[in-house]
Amino acid sequence: MTDAPIIIDAGPSLNFFATDNERILFRVVQKNLHAPETVRSEVFAKSRSDGRFSKAGGVWMKVEPNLIEILSDTPTAALNAAAVSVIGSPLAQRQRQAKDLGEVMVVIHAVSLANTGRNVGVIIDDGGGRALANAQRARLDRLRQQGKTVGTIDVYNTERILEMAAGTKELPDRAAMRKIYEQLRSRDDGLRPIKQTRLLGPATW
Repeated sequence: MTDAPIIIDAGPSLNFFATDNERILFRVVQKNLHAPETVRSEVFAKSRSDGRFSKAGGVWMKVEPNLIEILSDTPTAALNAAAVSVIGSPLAQRQRQAKDLGEVMVVIHAVSLANTGRNVGVIIDDGGGRALANAQRARLDRLRQQGKTVGTIDVYNTERILEMAAGTKELPDRAAMRKIYEQLRSRDDGLRPIKQTRLLGPATW
């Protein structure tokens, strides 16, 4: 992965942190991980309320000082402009609705950075959040084709992070991949059965 900022949603954070697999995540993103304040709050709330994720809050506190940059969700002109592009309304109005707010904030922050010409990555597993991010990725691509100076958005998910970590110290072989994936999937039934992914196939190894 490049040295571009990578903005993560709560779902992948919870999965990697609750299963003690944060080293795999940081092997890929290095020290470029960012998270909106809303995502941070969602991770701690889920860690307190759901036993499957009880470890996640503690891991987050351990790694945040050196490895996660927290992005302020306070509305600014730049965030409001991005919000209008993403959801068609001012940021403060959307912040009154808690449902799916974390993933929306991930995309809004990504667009805000891309509007300044920066290339950005987002890590989102939720289908709706990924669709939102991909729509903005395509919109920015069109703007660049028109000669506008904007950056890019690259969309990652848990499967892609694992693909990129294949062959490293943390994921040395297919057996390790299968074991780690099942740990993550035990926390997230939205993840596909591993046989439906490329994680064990020749394209990965």
